[in-house]
Amino acid sequence: MYKTEPKKRIEKIVISGNVVEYIKYVKPITVEHIGRDTSRTGENETKLDFNLVRARQEIRRIVWCNETKYSKFVTLTYKETCLNYDLMLYDFKQFIKKLRRRGYNLPYVWITEHQKERGIKEGNEGSLHIHVVLFTDDFISNSIIAECWGLGFTKINAIEHVNNLAAYVCKYLTKEEFDLYGKHSYHVSRGLKRPVIYGNDGYIGDWLQYTNPEVFKNVNFNFAKTTEFAYYAADGSLIKNSIIYRQGVWNREKE
Repeated sequence: MYKTEPKKRIEKIVISGNVVEYIKYVKPITVEHIGRDTSRTGENETKLDFNLVRARQEIRRIVWCNETKYSKFVTLTYKETCLNYDLMLYDFKQFIKKLRRRGYNLPYVWITEHQKERGIKEGNEGSLHIHVVLFTDDFISNSIIAECWGLGFTKINAIEHVNNLAAYVCKYLTKEEFDLYGKHSYHVSRGLKRPVIYGNDGYIGDWLQYTNPEVFKNVNFNFAKTTEFAYYAADGSLIKNSIIYRQGVWNREKE
């Protein structure tokens, strides 16, 4: 009986709207180790840190895929202190329902956070509030958003001059909040566009046709980084590797 060799990955491409990411492993890595906690090496992030990085990565790519001309980044706060996560979740769902009753079909990404300064004054952990990106192709007034929330204050964050809305939003997903709620510290609504991922997860040398350099001729890469990481193989040996990361955008003028 022949032993099946584990699948290897050498590189992958992630396309999120207009953004293209290219990831290459200097040494081919078995797929089962991708995304594994490597904190045992003492050289990498803890499991919590790693999961936080993955969560921010998901949010960034969702925003890249769905950002529209009239997308809004809104902060919803309470007039009366709210420390109940389930109540906050219910109130947010009611907020979305009210918007939809007015004819606005708004896919969204939201992140929850405690108001720390308010909490210091009140002697508690800080009232919950929500940062939400509303994706819409239609203009929606600030007054309508305020009326549909109706539980306190709304702040429309100015994003006209923000070069990278995805990165701007991700900074609100803090380690403290993620430690409290994990994946429940943010939420992505149904129906949103998702990134397209191409990767050569076959045997070494089984290159996916899409990874041909021709694919990059219309991409302007503006960021590059090499990251060192390590993990344990099945036999207990420590394997050190590197990830080459490049990020760019489609140059539509070349197409």
